[in-house]
Amino acid sequence: MIRFFADIIYLFFFLTLTAPLYPLFDHWNKTGKAHKRSSIAQRMILRSFKICLAMAGTKLIVDGQENIPEDGAVLYVGNHSSYYDILCSYVATERGMGFFAKKEMEKKGIAGGADALKAQVFLDCLGGPDNIREVTNCATRLRVTVNDPDKVAATSKFTNAGAFGLVKNGHAIQVIVGLSVPNVRGHFDALMKGEMPAAVESTVPETKEVPAETPAAPAAESVASVDEDDRSMKLKAFVSGDLVDISEVPDDAFSQKMMGDGVAIKPSGDTIVAPADATVSMIMESSLHAIGLELSNGAEVLIHIGLDTVNMNGDGFTLLTQQDAQVKAGDPLIRFDRDAIAKAGYNDIVIMAVTNSTEYPQMKKEPDQPVVAGETPIVIF
Repeated sequence: MIRFFADIIYLFFFLTLTAPLYPLFDHWNKTGKAHKRSSIAQRMILRSFKICLAMAGTKLIVDGQENIPEDGAVLYVGNHSSYYDILCSYVATERGMGFFAKKEMEKKGIAGGADALKAQVFLDCLGGPDNIREVTNCATRLRVTVNDPDKVAATSKFTNAGAFGLVKNGHAIQVIVGLSVPNVRGHFDALMKGEMPAAVESTVPETKEVPAETPAAPAAESVASVDEDDRSMKLKAFVSGDLVDISEVPDDAFSQKMMGDGVAIKPSGDTIVAPADATVSMIMESSLHAIGLELSNGAEVLIHIGLDTVNMNGDGFTLLTQQDAQVKAGDPLIRFDRDAIAKAGYNDIVIMAVTNSTEYPQMKKEPDQPVVAGETPIVIF
């Protein structure tokens, strides 16, 4: 107890004696010398914490310190068994640190589950709220216009947080999120308004670092025929037209398989049909240009009509099914007006991406050929 009060007295005098430096630190912040301020303040705090621990008679032993990376950010989770946690962690790492309590972590998105955490990380990687000029989303992407593109972090920062990829075009940034983009967008908007994401019971899944250059999914092997009867599932053409590989789609997010492997069809027909028995898992209701399906074998399929057709706001699109509907192969899903798409200046190519294709290494695709909706096999699992 005596040692504890001795630490309190020491900290009181430390704060009192260093108070005259605060205006200088504030001046450095305003004149672009924040790094200098941080460096000096860190050394002062580190020295004072070491003195506090010595006065308390604390012997610090760290197991596994060699596993802590020397570069990059690190997240430490403490059980707060003692008020000395902050002192011990600061002294043990000897690097700049920030601390958050449980309530503050809610604002960081963890209490809102994986999607809320992604939203927080994406917002930080995009340069923070002040760097966001406009945000919208399509079926799979968070589309953001930023004020300063130089403040946007590297692609690996986004993929480490769960994004499939990043597309940069000047001030226009596209974060490839996947079919969960509506939820991520909701949390993103809440954070932009300074609101706390809604808590959910889900937990944050572990993410693994993915190099920015690595495609999200390996290429599936093309085959001359899909007549093998021992395959678990066959997908048939989802619209009539000319079948091409997804790598031929003139859009980086699809051609680089950020959303998964798949195929595309240059349409001659105007009706999207279910490629197999499935459940309608997602409908882009504001634009009707995309629909998600969950197949009976667990495959998650995105059918995306045209490129940038989200900007048409549903004009020229007619929904022929509904959310959570159980559909059979060949059932109509969406009708689209090819002339309206052409008039709006957009490409009407229709893409089918298996967003979890990495879970199906046996997936094979038919080579380029003319196809008939609901009849011609195009993919087998």
